[in-house]
Amino acid sequence: STASSEALREACRDAYRAWEDVFREKLVAGGVAEARADTLATTCTAALEGAVILMRTRLDAEPLRRVGDDLATLIRAVRGD
Repeated sequence: STASSEALREACRDAYRAWEDVFREKLVAGGVAEARADTLATTCTAALEGAVILMRTRLDAEPLRRVGDDLATLIRAVRGD
């Protein structure tokens, strides 16, 4: 039904916002500028969620490992490490 679809959409929105908030806080604490941390938090959330979908459909954790490695590289580059 429309009501249950809306409830599911809101629950997902809230969960993704929570993920983004955690990523943003950690990135800022790690020295990333707030504006950049905001966009990078969205990138992290989207990449990890996509990796989880691939992992589940392939029954293989490799997509999650690859995304984790690439996100670590991206974050190090943004921080200038």
